Amino acid sequence: MTGRRALVVGGTGPTGPAIVNRLLAAGYETTIYHSGAHEVDFDSDVEHLHGDNRDGDDIAAKLAGREWEVAILTSGRLRALANELAGRCSRLVGITGQPVYRGAVVPTPEGLIALPVPEWAERQSDRPDYTGKVAAGEDQLMQQHGRGDFEAAIVRYPGVYGPRGPLAHEWAV
Repeated sequence: MTGRRALVVGGTGPTGPAIVNRLLAAGYETTIYHSGAHEVDFDSDVEHLHGDNRDGDDIAAKLAGREWEVAILTSGRLRALANELAGRCSRLVGITGQPVYRGAVVPTPEGLIALPVPEWAERQSDRPDYTGKVAAGEDQLMQQHGRGDFEAAIVRYPGVYGPRGPLAHEWAV
């Protein structure tokens, strides 16, 4: 090991194993923080922190006193996680999705999902539901980046296709 440390919040869902295995291949000592409901066989040893990454108190307890070079948030409460990781990771990647865009999940008249969604499309920041909370989390991440809490990036998945994907996209073919 090179001494480089990575945290993946989630890590066992549709894209988590690929992210974790790539970090392992790059020599990162990797920790995943997840519920423990879905265990995965990774390419090498991974530290597991089991808990509720949607609960602010659990987040604080599980991550207390620890530091990582990079944190990749694939699951959980983006804002609470980012607050807890401020000053304790050099880089933070928030993974969100295209539902933050207004109208992105409203089917077209043909019954299709409106893809691709351009990056400049209006986000649903004013919504009280999940999509509005994700947009607020993205805004907070960029504010923390600007303050120097960590270097931040946001990756928005348009959808997930493959053997671990949540939808069977091939059924639409």
